[in-house]
Amino acid sequence: MNKDLDERIVPNGEYRDALNVQISTSDGSDIGVMQNVLGNQARSAIGISGGQCIGSVGDTENNKIYWFIAGTSVDAIAEYDESTRVVSPVLVSVKSTANVLNFSKTKLITGINIIDGLLLFTDDNSEPKKINIESCKSGSSNFSTHTVFTKYDGTTYNFSEDDITVIKKSPISAPVITMANTARVKEDGTFALVSGVGKATFSSFGELMEAGDIRGVNLFTRPDFRLNDKVRATLNEIINEGDEDVELMLTCTKVPRSSTSPIYSFRIESIPDSTPISKQGRDYLFELIQEDPLFEKEFVRFAYRYKYNDGEYSAISPFSEVAFLPDEFEYDSAKGHNTGMQNTLRYLKIAGFSNSTDVPKQVIEIELLFKKETSTNIYSVQSFKYTDQEWTNNYYEINSELIHKVLPANQLLRPYDNVPLKAKAQEIVANRLIYGNYLQNFDLKDLRNNDYTPKFETRLNLAKNKPTAGSVGKSIKSMRTYQLGVTFIDEYGRETPVQTNDSGSIKTNKSVSNNYSGIEVSISTSPPTFAKSFKYYIKETSNEYYNLAMDRWYDAEDGNVWISFPSSERNKINEESFVILKKAHNSNELVEDTAKYKIIDIKNEAPEEIKEIKTSYGVAESPPSGANFFHPTSFPKPDATFFKMIDGDGEVGFEDAFGQNASLLSDSNRFVKIKAPGLGSSKFYEVQSIAKAEGYYTINLSERLGDDVSSFFPDGTNTNSQGGVPQVGAEFFQSKIKNKKEYIGRFFAKIYRNAALAENVLNLIETQEYSIIATKDIFNRFHRKTSLSDYRHDEDDRTPKVGFYVDPHHPHKFRGEPKGTKPSLIPSGKTYRTWHFKEPIKAGSNKIALQYLGKRSVTSIKTDRNSIHSQFITAMTTQGTLFRFAQDISKTVYKIKNYAERPMQKRDNGKDWSENQHTLLVFELDKKIQNFSVVEDISQSSIDRGDFFDIEILENYVAAGQFKSDNPAIFETEPKEAVDIDIYYEASNTLPISSYGEQHSLNWFNCFSFGNGVESNRIRDDFNAPTISKGVRVSAPLAEQYKQERRKNGLIFSGIFNSTSGINRLNQFIAAENITKDLNPEYGSIQKLHTRDTDLITFCEDKVLKVLAQKDALFNADGNANVTSNAAVLGQAIPFVGEFGISKNPESFASYGYRMYFSDKARGTIMRLSRNGLEAISAKGMSSYFYDKLKISNEIIGTFDVRKGNYNLTLVNKDLNTGNLLESIDTVSFKEEAEGWPSRKSYIPEAGLSLNNLYYTFKSGELYSHDNETRNTFYGQAAEKSSVQLILNSNPSEIKNYKTINYEGNPGWKCPSIITDQQNGHIPLNPTTGLSFIEEEGKHYNYIKGIENTWNNASQTGGLDTSEFSTQGIDILQSITDSAGQTQVTITIKENNDA
Repeated sequence: MNKDLDERIVPNGEYRDALNVQISTSDGSDIGVMQNVLGNQARSAIGISGGQCIGSVGDTENNKIYWFIAGTSVDAIAEYDESTRVVSPVLVSVKSTANVLNFSKTKLITGINIIDGLLLFTDDNSEPKKINIESCKSGSSNFSTHTVFTKYDGTTYNFSEDDITVIKKSPISAPVITMANTARVKEDGTFALVSGVGKATFSSFGELMEAGDIRGVNLFTRPDFRLNDKVRATLNEIINEGDEDVELMLTCTKVPRSSTSPIYSFRIESIPDSTPISKQGRDYLFELIQEDPLFEKEFVRFAYRYKYNDGEYSAISPFSEVAFLPDEFEYDSAKGHNTGMQNTLRYLKIAGFSNSTDVPKQVIEIELLFKKETSTNIYSVQSFKYTDQEWTNNYYEINSELIHKVLPANQLLRPYDNVPLKAKAQEIVANRLIYGNYLQNFDLKDLRNNDYTPKFETRLNLAKNKPTAGSVGKSIKSMRTYQLGVTFIDEYGRETPVQTNDSGSIKTNKSVSNNYSGIEVSISTSPPTFAKSFKYYIKETSNEYYNLAMDRWYDAEDGNVWISFPSSERNKINEESFVILKKAHNSNELVEDTAKYKIIDIKNEAPEEIKEIKTSYGVAESPPSGANFFHPTSFPKPDATFFKMIDGDGEVGFEDAFGQNASLLSDSNRFVKIKAPGLGSSKFYEVQSIAKAEGYYTINLSERLGDDVSSFFPDGTNTNSQGGVPQVGAEFFQSKIKNKKEYIGRFFAKIYRNAALAENVLNLIETQEYSIIATKDIFNRFHRKTSLSDYRHDEDDRTPKVGFYVDPHHPHKFRGEPKGTKPSLIPSGKTYRTWHFKEPIKAGSNKIALQYLGKRSVTSIKTDRNSIHSQFITAMTTQGTLFRFAQDISKTVYKIKNYAERPMQKRDNGKDWSENQHTLLVFELDKKIQNFSVVEDISQSSIDRGDFFDIEILENYVAAGQFKSDNPAIFETEPKEAVDIDIYYEASNTLPISSYGEQHSLNWFNCFSFGNGVESNRIRDDFNAPTISKGVRVSAPLAEQYKQERRKNGLIFSGIFNSTSGINRLNQFIAAENITKDLNPEYGSIQKLHTRDTDLITFCEDKVLKVLAQKDALFNADGNANVTSNAAVLGQAIPFVGEFGISKNPESFASYGYRMYFSDKARGTIMRLSRNGLEAISAKGMSSYFYDKLKISNEIIGTFDVRKGNYNLTLVNKDLNTGNLLESIDTVSFKEEAEGWPSRKSYIPEAGLSLNNLYYTFKSGELYSHDNETRNTFYGQAAEKSSVQLILNSNPSEIKNYKTINYEGNPGWKCPSIITDQQNGHIPLNPTTGLSFIEEEGKHYNYIKGIENTWNNASQTGGLDTSEFSTQGIDILQSITDSAGQTQVTITIKENNDA
């Protein structure tokens, strides 16, 4: 056909139009054969009301056809077996039962594939689907009954959507683990007691036990010892030296038969030599010798996954908590590790994986999985079928560490499968399922269509009963900040990114580290409407930390402290580290103070200064009588470089203590310290020389004496009523270098000495000694002189003073808000108020109040040029600082717990002293004040206003290096600053949306707490040992807004399918992997995918591309491409030349061999893609036709008739809402052999395909084969006619006279019209034969007759076509006229005058 050219220039062999004909020609010949087309005949009689075929596919391997039927009340998938000609229901969805298939007549299914008995399709209307053809057929009885599936337990049920989706549901809950430190389980399921304490009885034996002896033991706790059990017996209490070495190995020979006589007998297998045991016996601890623990030095978790009946594996369930059973706390610096952090697990039960309400019906196996925290590998432990006992019991006992196959590494990156919600295009390439132009993600909108923002309500959940020190429990780590987030999940497990905000933040302080803590959370905002469930996630970004057990401590020369640790701990810290004191030395108490220390220095060997041992020469001190032991004026006092001691004349003196020729006088490396009972002692001062003169020994020092000696002479003199200060003396030492065994296998770290360290580590002796490190005078009251700003300490002092005061007599006006570690100690508010400290320092109160004149804040005071003020306020605002009142005769020592500060103004006589700066300071103490009250002293004592009392800042004094403990102090390293990676870890099971808004306790922990401040997440607390991870599965928030999106230009692909190895990963769309590829958006949306060879041909609206599969293209300098192998599934996207696409009509696509045909409605063309590239086949005489017809068509069905070699294109116009046919426009055929469009067709199919050289189409949901010899009969209707409109245009400018027409072929053709520019004609029918042509000698011919002219009396001219009259030889007929009612006609002939 050629509808483009003018009739005069249509080429030979082409014609204007044809209907229901087919053309055959020989190569190189202009001779052809025209036939009318075969009719079609029904191959199915399904009878679905309102049925329409919306998609079809041929299975060439099994000679079957599958098609999709959208009906009024039933949707179905049907199968036609060409070999048996049987039509079978594959899947039937009765809408009144469940509208599962949800087919739409406006959503044609153009993405269909069959692979190894699986039918996969997508209609861009609902979830992409996959069915097992044979399984579905077995549950489909007819086309009016809903298909039933068979559950794993053998029962049947009406199928639902989740049975046929590509995406498969995964487990929603972690397995539940039960642990015990013994594998011995009693008949009732409880765990047996495997240890007990009893007395050995020796009434019939000597005092020495020997191997082979059988001894009876009373064990009233009745442990579950059985005959021939191996038992270990050790002394239950260590009393004498060597007791810890007593260990007996026993075999149980008798067990008690009654509860009233708990006598066990044991045969001694081994015993240390010469172990004396008294006849009455000692208490022994008897313990069953069990097999080694499971996973002794590992943290492991368990999970599970489903295997579906087509071989797909689901994503993995949430992982369990770590299967770790710690022991009681024991961290000995001699052992160098924490035995409490060894796994004692000997019984492990995994349960909760086969809950009947959770397991999807199409699951055939449940696979139990195992993962070590130190590895990314996930291992298979065991698989259970429904018939297995483990599935029925819903638990499995682990009794060995044997593991099986390892799962692919990418399974850890697969929290869910990112299968598109909908997809327009689908194809199989490289054994993977690929979708194009897909819908993903969700809109986070609540019921009111508001954007979702979570509002968390969190709290720390502490154990109701505080654990005993040394016991162990799961906990979240203290001194951390946790950020909570939530994800929302659809019914198939697709999960949103983490949603979070500041309301989800929760901090844990140090004080909770002696408890077991967890997190409770709820959300008060409404959830997104799409969500069926949700899950909590948690972020904690700190780096790793370590615990260190100290061995001993030593004084450092600079006043700080060296701490020794086992060398095995060396790599845990460096000079950049900070350590936090968590547990006190020789104690099970948490150190609540901040107690954080910078590592000042670190040595792998003992520093020389601590090898220096100070040996005492002795003490010389004043007697209680107070004799003048020191020189009256040259006694020890601050800033002095020497002091003098009386030589002694038979009374108390230097020589009485040391002798006249004492080595002290000449030795080197001498030191002295001043001391007195109840006052402690000063630090060590190096002695430069000792010289005797004038009855005194002069002690010359290498440095000046400090303030620490002032407390020994409180009034600044060395006199009292008896002549001297009683019992103040000096102790002298010599320093020597000595290497000790305690230095071996140790390293040494220097840290800052402060009150917390002194109290919890350095102070271990019952009688405390203190060094006074600072003394500050506190004035009792303010005094005003001539002006409001003129403060005095007393009435006579004319110099204004700054400093610390107590003033119980004036109200205050506050400025600003309280600050400090506990601001609530001072009322808030800025208005005038009469809040008093009438008793600022009073017995019975645990608070003291001071005022500072001269500065308005603690920070300002710390910068005071008076260093005494700065030092004092620094000490008093440091938690843990020790102090006492110098005038307190009880010498009670107090510790600072908290403080508050607030700027203020004094108010007197109604006027504000605003020009003066005051700071109010309130200190909270660890105990109530005893025996001392400033108010009472002011009012009752001789202390006058303006006089002062003293506060002494103290530190503990103890001798260094002497205090090793089996229960040492534990330090924890502060994690190095972490990069704030926005990674959140799974912290809960998948929770139903119905529980949204409820409070949930998260079963998430990251350490074990021992109830004494020690927290650990590391095996044995060894360096680089396995740790408890923050979680296995992760998620993260998105920086950009998360919302539902149509990836119009995107491709996404699944895991691999390989039937030969049983691998089916078509459901695995792992978002963490590179499974997507985006095309240039300028090409328009992807509409159709098709595999040609190993390439993925991609049809976009405005472009056609070739996407290389598992290969890529390298381009030369000349632009030519070389193909190279590539591991990437989708490689280079190479556009075909030509600005053509498939518009939005993927249904126009058809292919055969390497040729593909499609329409481009937007450009009004029909295209062919072949080896030569793109070509517009509509240009073969049909451009204008298609340009016009495509405009009015909204559905363009392309099919291919292999037998005839025709690409058949059906153009229709449908109701876009209902899909009902409004107008059948045309069906047109393109034939490669003819290189053109031979004919139009009368049939309007809904779809079509070829199988085994036979062409099939569909109408009203029924299948028809085009092999009916009753030609031109379609879909059971009356025969249609065949026609052809020929053009005879040889020498078109010449007028020709055609007399006859003849043809060769079968009789029956008619020629109803012959039209020329001069005259029309036809071949009349023979009334006798009914034929138009006369047959003679195998040919059919006839004369051409003019068009009959019949006189019409109603017309003046009779209505005659005058061109049909022959006037040749006369002249030109000009007109014919008549008169109305007359029978005469006037014919006028015009003279033919060529001139």
